[in-house]
Amino acid sequence: MTDDQKHDTDDVREIIASTLDIAEERAMSLKEFQRIFKTVGRNLSGRKFSDLQQKLSAIYDLEKLEKLQEKISDTVNRHILFDDKFLTVYQGVENIAEIKQKLDAIFESYQPDPEAELQVNKRTFYPFQKYNIRDDLIISYQFSQVRELTVRQEIDTDDLKDSVSDLYSSVFGFKTTELRCFDSVILDEERSLLILLVDLARVMPRNELNVIHSNFSHFIKRELGLEIMQQYDFLAAPLDLFPCIQKFYDEAVDKISGVTEIYFTTTEGTAHHEKLRGDSVDIRQVTYHESGVNGLKNTVVDGVKLDETITPYRISKKYYDRDIEISLNSSYNALSNINGSHLYNAFVIGSRSYEDIEFVLNKLLTLR
Repeated sequence: MTDDQKHDTDDVREIIASTLDIAEERAMSLKEFQRIFKTVGRNLSGRKFSDLQQKLSAIYDLEKLEKLQEKISDTVNRHILFDDKFLTVYQGVENIAEIKQKLDAIFESYQPDPEAELQVNKRTFYPFQKYNIRDDLIISYQFSQVRELTVRQEIDTDDLKDSVSDLYSSVFGFKTTELRCFDSVILDEERSLLILLVDLARVMPRNELNVIHSNFSHFIKRELGLEIMQQYDFLAAPLDLFPCIQKFYDEAVDKISGVTEIYFTTTEGTAHHEKLRGDSVDIRQVTYHESGVNGLKNTVVDGVKLDETITPYRISKKYYDRDIEISLNSSYNALSNINGSHLYNAFVIGSRSYEDIEFVLNKLLTLR
């Protein structure tokens, strides 16, 4: 191997290692990267991201390294664009063409300031990239913001004192870190839809996620001049997704989708939480749940069959053919809200393209 080739392989290894750091920080699935490494060599396995990084030194073929780097970078980029998002939909957006022009102008006139962009700022979002999804009719405007996050990480037991490491096979800890996050505004001019995607939905605590969503909405509102021009304030009326919760539950049982988690109440007001475990694919088919629901339906009082049922207020449903999970997380208190039950956001996990996001959108719009 020449010095130039060694320099090239070292450079590619460094890119792969730094990309794996991003994947770990974003709490991406380790299994996904284990599978990618195995396409290069069966012996390239590891229990942690750091193990995979160490395996890079065993790959000397520049072509293999470049293919590995391409697959890993593509996976991380798709995650950044479309996965682990907190989604809000706005329908019937008037003057969407004008909104598009304003967003275009923001991205065209923006002058990057790397020092400012790397500061933790809870209210400022910086234009990152404009992504033409479909023939200039569906466009994603991606903004970045550095946030301070508390993340759960596995601690290498080799780094601990023997008196501690001897007691545990796995040790986890929480650490505060600064991470660059990516939130998007997607315009669908054909259907007059505007979609907001807030990044790292699973990683963020729910209260912090709500604050970020509010800040991002106000930022977009300010940038588009909506605070002055109230007739354009479509952000005041997000799509109410609460009706989708019951309809997700009522969808026909099939082989390609299943309810993976549910919170619900019975007629007596008792709250229940069930989460899919083992090899089952749909809570509705698990004996415990099925028999409980049937028991409610067949309840007889004074000779009268009451035909009772459950009222779900939080549900997660996975579409196995796409490996996408949609979670609609309302609360028990929402059921008794004097102004009615409402939910304006969905968690989208596992999406890797706009076609996946569009599948979620169509599902939510159809079920309402």
